Amino acid sequence: MLEIKVKIEAPDLSQAITQLALAVKGEALLSTDNPAELVIPAETPMAVESAAKVEMPADVPSPAVSATVEPVQPPMMNAPVPAPMPETPQAITLDTISRAGAALVDQGKMDDVLNLLKGKYGIQAVTQLRPDQYPAFAEDLKGLGAKL
Repeated sequence: MLEIKVKIEAPDLSQAITQLALAVKGEALLSTDNPAELVIPAETPMAVESAAKVEMPADVPSPAVSATVEPVQPPMMNAPVPAPMPETPQAITLDTISRAGAALVDQGKMDDVLNLLKGKYGIQAVTQLRPDQYPAFAEDLKGLGAKL
């Protein structure tokens, strides 16, 4: 969301608003020199507060206005909340696959684990796996029913 503040500079704006309010109430007079100009009787108080709620009729000319637009950063409290990041899988470590293998041994699948180590990886124990082999071995253990 982008917030834009507009600064309006209009000389004699309060007098123009007062003239408009009086015109709406029928108390101002049209100038004889310029029919678009209103004349306020001298005894009329300049109470702008009551005129501020009056809407300008379409046939009344508006005063000249110069505007400066300055972009403003939105407050941080309105910043969108980022979506939660998906959980990244934990790095597979020797400890992780050792625990998974031990759980399979407890389930009576010791022969399956040993056959996997010897047959596919050509080693006798999990500790002989290279770190780059851990993810593949973990997937093989999942295939045997391990929960990683």
